[in-house]
Amino acid sequence: MGVTLGTVMLLAAACGSTEQVCLAYACANMAELTGSVSLPATTTQVDVSICSQGKCQTGLIDWSAPTGARSGCTATSWEDSEVCLKPNGDSFDLRAVLEVTGDNGPPPPSTEYHLTLVDHATGEVLLDVTRTMTYRVTREDNCHTCWSGQATL
Repeated sequence: MGVTLGTVMLLAAACGSTEQVCLAYACANMAELTGSVSLPATTTQVDVSICSQGKCQTGLIDWSAPTGARSGCTATSWEDSEVCLKPNGDSFDLRAVLEVTGDNGPPPPSTEYHLTLVDHATGEVLLDVTRTMTYRVTREDNCHTCWSGQATL
């Protein structure tokens, strides 16, 4: 009577395997900068730059187009991040989100994020801040560490 490969695999599974099986999911790890910012009423376009760990992303928030009216969240976004300005009385609520998808490792010890808003027409710097994120683990198992980072203006 011969031993088949299936029998060997069944015996190995019954005896316990030292190799850990990890579920296939990626954490939606993200860092979020929130706060309030005042912008001149004449500003219709804002150049945005957000930098972290030597990587910068730039974009334009535009209220001058008919669909860009100052209502709701007007944003510029990239594949893994977004900067959003939403009117709130005489100021704007700002939300900048940077996602780190697929990174199942621990959160960085500390990371600085630099955000700049510039009036596109005049070149006037409207906001220029650097903040250090505070991280917390949101889910953890033997294979994954999911986390989120938070900072305010």
